[in-house]
Amino acid sequence: MKKALFVLMAMMAVPAAYADDYPYLTFETTDGSKASVSTSQLTITIDGTTLTAGTQTFTLVNLAKMYFSTSDESTSATGVSNVMAADLDEAAEIYDLNGRRITRDQMHRGIYIIKTQKGTYKVNVK
Repeated sequence: MKKALFVLMAMMAVPAAYADDYPYLTFETTDGSKASVSTSQLTITIDGTTLTAGTQTFTLVNLAKMYFSTSDESTSATGVSNVMAADLDEAAEIYDLNGRRITRDQMHRGIYIIKTQKGTYKVNVK
């Protein structure tokens, strides 16, 4: 645990000289999700096993990496979005990754394309 904390602190200290060039600090967790926070007046605190950066909170053991970035990477490069259960209730069409139209009852773990009145989403069902 101390080693992870040391590595995390070292990662924050090394690129600090160049932080002015990057408007975001992006955190990637072990499950691949990303969250970006603005570097403008950013405050980072570590309390036990929890790291808080701005309004985002992370468990240290779940952090894979963090880096400065020029854009908000909170929506991952995979395009997988978080969709509320209410949006799923309004789903007009649901497709699996093979392009087959399915019902909500046929959904299990995996990635699906869901069309609603609000838009079309790629979702990960866990």
